[in-house]
Amino acid sequence: MIGTNGRRTTFATWIDLLMTLGVALFAGVPVLLLGDANALGQIQVPLGFILVFFLPGYAFVAAFYPTSPFKAETDGTAQEGRRTIPPSGPTALERLVIAIGLSIVVVPLVGLIWNFTPWGIAAPQVLGSLIAVVLVGCVVAVYRRITVSVTGRFRLPLAQLSTYRSALTGNATREITISVALALLVVVSVAAVGAAITAPQNGESYTELYLLSEDPESETFGAGNYPDTLDPGEPREMFVGIGNHESRSVSYTVVVELQRLESLDEKRAVVETTELNRFSTIVEPGEQTRISQKITTGSELNGQDLRLTFLLYKGEPPDDPSVSNAYREVHIWVSIPSA
Repeated sequence: MIGTNGRRTTFATWIDLLMTLGVALFAGVPVLLLGDANALGQIQVPLGFILVFFLPGYAFVAAFYPTSPFKAETDGTAQEGRRTIPPSGPTALERLVIAIGLSIVVVPLVGLIWNFTPWGIAAPQVLGSLIAVVLVGCVVAVYRRITVSVTGRFRLPLAQLSTYRSALTGNATREITISVALALLVVVSVAAVGAAITAPQNGESYTELYLLSEDPESETFGAGNYPDTLDPGEPREMFVGIGNHESRSVSYTVVVELQRLESLDEKRAVVETTELNRFSTIVEPGEQTRISQKITTGSELNGQDLRLTFLLYKGEPPDDPSVSNAYREVHIWVSIPSA
C-alpha cells in the first residue's frame, strides 16, 4: 500500500517533466494550428518566453541527469532491470541556471539548421522544432529516470521550498543563499534581455515602400528589371510592396504620378504632373503586402526621363500630393513616346 510519502515522492519525480511538456504544447500548438501568433492573447508573450529561454534546456538537463544530487536512502529492496547510479546530478537551482544557458544555445542552432533548408527560417518551423526538442528531451528523461532506482531518481525538492524561501529572509545557510541569489540573477537577466528584444523601441516604427517586378520564366518577384518605356494607352502591370513596422494596424494610400522635371535656378523641379492612379489598403503590424497595379499612361505627358513616382501616405493624402509631403516615396525613370 502506497502511503502519503510515496505519493508525494511519485508526484515530485514526474511533475517537472509533465509541466515542461504541458507548457510547451500549450504555448505552441494553438499557434501552429490556428496560424495566429496571438492565438493565446496576453499570455502568449510570457509563455513564448518560457518556451524559448527555458524549456528546451530543461528537457536536455533532465535527459542528461536523471539522478538526484543527494545520497539516496536504501530501502533494502532489489529492483530488477534498474541500475543503481550514484547520485551525481545537479540540484534544482543548478538545473535552472543550466537550462537557461542550454536554451540560449539550442534555439539559435535550430534557427541555423532551418536557414540551410529550402524553407528558410520561419516562425512555424522554429516553433514546431522547439516543441519537438522538448518532447524528445522529456521522453528520454522519462526513460532514463525509470532505469534508475526509485530512491536515486531526481525529484523536485518540494519539501525544501521552505528552505529556499528562508534565503529571502536571511535565515538560510550561506550556500543556499548564494545559490538562490545566483538563480534569481540569471532569471532576471534573461527576462530583461527578452523584454528588450520583444518590446517595441522608440524610433523603430517605420514603413517600407518598394517596387517589384515579376520574372515570367521563374514566376518570382524581385527588385530590378523595371520597364524603361511605357506606351500610351497600354496598361503595364507593376507590383507595389508595403511593409508595416509601425506596431499597429495602418491604413495606407498610394498615389501614382507621372512627373516631368526641369532645371530651374540650378535645381531640379517638377514642372508638370499628371496623376495616373491611387489606391488604399490596410496592413496589419508586422505584415508585408504586395499589390498588383495596372499603370496606364495617356498622351498628355510624353518624352524622355519622366519620373514615375509612387507616393505613400498614412490615411488620406493631401489635395496636392508631392514628394515633399509624402510619408514614403519610390520612383523609376521612364520614357513615353508620343502617340
